[in-house]
Amino acid sequence: MYINIIANCNSSTNILKKDEKTFIVIFNEFFYIKYHLNKNYLIFYNKNNNSIILKLPTYTYKINKLNQNILNYNKVINFHFLGKIKFIGKSYKIKKKANVFFFYFNKSHVEFIFWKNFFFKKVKKNKIILKHISLKNIKYLKNFIIKIRPINIFNKRGLRNKRSTIYKKIGKKTA
Repeated sequence: MYINIIANCNSSTNILKKDEKTFIVIFNEFFYIKYHLNKNYLIFYNKNNNSIILKLPTYTYKINKLNQNILNYNKVINFHFLGKIKFIGKSYKIKKKANVFFFYFNKSHVEFIFWKNFFFKKVKKNKIILKHISLKNIKYLKNFIIKIRPINIFNKRGLRNKRSTIYKKIGKKTA
């Protein structure tokens, strides 16, 4: 029986041997998956389609399910969702230290977010990019961050989604 492990063009593959153990590592710049192999497997690498073929010594009746699970795990590496947040305002700052983002938005206290399994990046002075494999988690975190300092409709300062249009409300007019 054969198992195909296919890597996308955006990811790389390494086969590592340490002592008597063999590992297959599929990775890109953000994530990696490591498979631990039994020493009875025969490993073949196909350069044409960037795939690894494992030959099993015995027949297993759930080979199709195993192939599907491996394919789903490898999709996690190559596909992720983006969320973009933009902010406008005087003296609004975002600072990143290790796994914590500190938000300085002219409040009496500093707001911060500690994340796990998310990719946060401050692109410019006023832009943040979030990456994750779950769209639901991206939407939840974006809404949570935007609620820290929502847009003020009178001066258009605050946090907003990247492509949302904001209309400025005209203030009171005196006679």
